[in-house]
Amino acid sequence: QALALTNPRAELVLDGDAVPIGETVELPWRLAGSTSRLTTLRIELVGRESATYSRGTNRITDRAEFLVHVLFKSEAIGQEVKGTLRFAMPSCAVPSFEGRSNQIVWLVRFKAPIRLWPDVKDEIVLPVGPPRASVGGET
Repeated sequence: QALALTNPRAELVLDGDAVPIGETVELPWRLAGSTSRLTTLRIELVGRESATYSRGTNRITDRAEFLVHVLFKSEAIGQEVKGTLRFAMPSCAVPSFEGRSNQIVWLVRFKAPIRLWPDVKDEIVLPVGPPRASVGGET
């Protein structure tokens, strides 16, 4: 774990608003730090559900990924690792949600293996909101 602290870190530019379901999004990204050891990079949109419940005297949390969609994949990484992700938030998606025992979270996950070193695996929370209402009440 200490070795992983020197890995490149993923940065994603979010404008502060929740991403509306069904709309196209553009998110600038980059990997900051030493990227010379990276050979491949994969960026994914991930939808994850968490449910916490009691079993006897124990509290248990189950997590499941209900969507993993590849947004970017490269087999040849150069020194400057950055770009812009452009994708449509699925129209059948559900908004981000955090309840007392349940949670729906959307993530942008960066994965890059490093030979003989802990891999890069950064997850950045992407707030997702309901679809915007259009003029006339249609969505």
